[in-house]
Amino acid sequence: MSGVKSGKVLVTGASGYLGAWVVHFLLDRGYDVLVAMRTQSQLDFIRSQYPDNTHLSGVIVPDITALGAYDNAVSEVDAIIHTASPAKFYFDDPYTDIVDPAVNGAVGILASAKRQGMNVKRIVLTSSVAAVSTEGKDLWDETLWGTMHIEALESKGKDTPGTVVYSASKVLAERAAWDFVKKEQPKYELTTVLPAWCIGPYIHNTSKGLGSTPAVFLAMLPKGDTSGNRAFPFVDVRDAALAHVLAMESDQLAGERILATSDEIFAWQDLYDILYDADLGITKSLPPKEATYGAGKKKSLLPVISSAKSLEFFEELKYKSLQESMVEMGNAMVKDGLLS
Repeated sequence: MSGVKSGKVLVTGASGYLGAWVVHFLLDRGYDVLVAMRTQSQLDFIRSQYPDNTHLSGVIVPDITALGAYDNAVSEVDAIIHTASPAKFYFDDPYTDIVDPAVNGAVGILASAKRQGMNVKRIVLTSSVAAVSTEGKDLWDETLWGTMHIEALESKGKDTPGTVVYSASKVLAERAAWDFVKKEQPKYELTTVLPAWCIGPYIHNTSKGLGSTPAVFLAMLPKGDTSGNRAFPFVDVRDAALAHVLAMESDQLAGERILATSDEIFAWQDLYDILYDADLGITKSLPPKEATYGAGKKKSLLPVISSAKSLEFFEELKYKSLQESMVEMGNAMVKDGLLS
């Protein structure tokens, strides 16, 4: 089946860091966009960002995990980009608070589309690079599954670190989605996009907090990773969002997983070096410039994560640099008074 290149697209998680950029690119390319929001205030905010755009509409879905939550929303669209999922690392119960909502939300929207989405041709679901992370591999690509996170969660339960629970939720949600498609054989086709750690400017409503990865950065920047032994894969949030749209439009990527990641990885010291060199006027929010947090070690800390498939299929996608992305996110935080 061909990709979707026109018509109406449902976007879930449009109030979030990634989802807001997905909406931006869809509107910019001339699509009609239906956003699913949990509250009226979230819907009012995104409408305020595009006051003269008649191609944007919205629907309220208070509980994305409820049975049939998206039944009405999917009935009038040609494609769905499902970015909504818990992006948090604190919990009372790892399954109730993080894993189950991620899995039920993913399967729920696929089920709604099968029941009521008569015109739906392509669904793009946001997974994560965590879904391919595998110990003992020098190269992570789309053929791998990050089962180590599931094993850790099963072993440690409530004592599992929040980042591991989040990673397990992404693996389990993506697997559940593929299992649903295999079993139910819907008329639409599924593609999953697996972004690395997103960095870059934000355009979502931050009145109640940054949410997602910007909030993690804001919390970690003053102290860094003092162990100096961690590194992270990176993608600009705008590139990750565009990858979702291109996956929806692609004729070749039905039934495929695709990583959205640049070829750069970072340790915390890289972020500090970039922010200091950019001279954004940030002094209080960063550790001393002479401190080292993983400098010079990062390439030995993380396998190579393949961007080959995305670059092969997405000719339009040119991954932004870590320097550009970090400076733009830093500028946004300075402007909002979050960094000083």
